[in-house]
Amino acid sequence: MNHITHHNKTFFNARWQENSEHLLNQVEKRHQSLSKNFKEARAQSLALSFSDDFFHMFVQAVQLNWPKPHCIWLLSHAAELAWMHQRMLIDQGQLTPITCAGEEFVLTPAASTYGTGLGQWLNALNLNLLLRQPDEVINELLRYPADLMDHHNAANQSMEAEKKEMACFKAFVANALQPDLIDAANALTPYTQPGVISKLNGFEGHVAKGTEGYHHYVLFPIISTLLSCAKVQEENISITTKNALAAFYEYHAFISPDPGEDTGEKSLQLFSDEAMLPLQLIGMLALHHQRTGETIDFTTDYLPSWLVEGDFPSREEVLFQQPPTFDLASVKQ
Repeated sequence: MNHITHHNKTFFNARWQENSEHLLNQVEKRHQSLSKNFKEARAQSLALSFSDDFFHMFVQAVQLNWPKPHCIWLLSHAAELAWMHQRMLIDQGQLTPITCAGEEFVLTPAASTYGTGLGQWLNALNLNLLLRQPDEVINELLRYPADLMDHHNAANQSMEAEKKEMACFKAFVANALQPDLIDAANALTPYTQPGVISKLNGFEGHVAKGTEGYHHYVLFPIISTLLSCAKVQEENISITTKNALAAFYEYHAFISPDPGEDTGEKSLQLFSDEAMLPLQLIGMLALHHQRTGETIDFTTDYLPSWLVEGDFPSREEVLFQQPPTFDLASVKQ
């Protein structure tokens, strides 16, 4: 398998009109539901699910080659909702301003244990990095205290590994000095040995394989790419990015499927949003390009260059100045 060639994009576009009509219907329904339900009384319970829905629609739109304004309109909603979800976690018990596409209200978030894992935080961070949100947004997301993850799953004994992974991402995004990033990576090293994370949790069989696999085939390869971006290791970002894409494919094709499910090229996990468009990698590459102008030396539909390089209209343009029209004629290009 050539891991640079997208595994499902061609298949997805073979039914372009049918898939586009279905997606247009989804966009209309979810936007109406957001406008109706994302209010003070329910915002805390709905922000994460709405963000996930808009991210899913964004991924679909990118695969279907919809115009950039339509894609960024969807990304803008996903990013802001994820940011607000994190804000409500960080500011529990405090009067908190909430925004969504120009709508504003205030609430006092209740104590919550829902959606406080590393994955949700990384998604929020990378959605907003990809959107080129201003520093104050990114800095607010970096305020997320690692100890909040303890409340997500008290039985997860590998939480210390996730805290070390979070420290690596925070150091890179905060543009920390190289020695600080090296220290963060060194603190993670003991957890990169095969079997360590599964042993911490006492997991066996498929559960152990999946839990360990997510760290070894998704998070660790991304962190390796960050170290290349920061010139901490010799491999250049093109090499480590190709390695990461190969690892992602391995995870979704062979590790993530449940027992009895198809594996390899027939794995249904290859249609997941993270497999179709690896957000956590593309967000970091976008930040690196924004800082240095450097990008990978190959092209792949997994990492659309226009997203990595920020070649798209701004959030303000698509939400307020020239919002796109969502109909079949408008999304054809």
